[in-house]
Amino acid sequence: QILERSKTTHQTLSLALYYTVRAGQMLRRRQDPPSHSAAPPRTPVCGRRLLLAALVIASKFLNDQTIANCAWASIAGLPVADLNVYEQKLLRLLDYQLALSRERFWEWETVL
Repeated sequence: QILERSKTTHQTLSLALYYTVRAGQMLRRRQDPPSHSAAPPRTPVCGRRLLLAALVIASKFLNDQTIANCAWASIAGLPVADLNVYEQKLLRLLDYQLALSRERFWEWETVL
């Protein structure tokens, strides 16, 4: 429903999924306890909110005119302050590395 209401393009969705996968890899690296540790992994991140933040970031990265965060929040049924926090956390998790070479993007497209 979020994709439909936001009129998300294929390219935006593809890039958002790429960011989501990268974020998941970063989270696993941070959360995996050493093999000798008995500590359980930390609580997983909400996948829906992670994808929403990735959609917002991908849309802003690819498009000159984008949907405002308040509109994204309304579409998703979340407070805009929460969405802003998710977006900031994801940007930090990705180390603000949003660019993707054309070749890497096409490789990613074949994976999808």
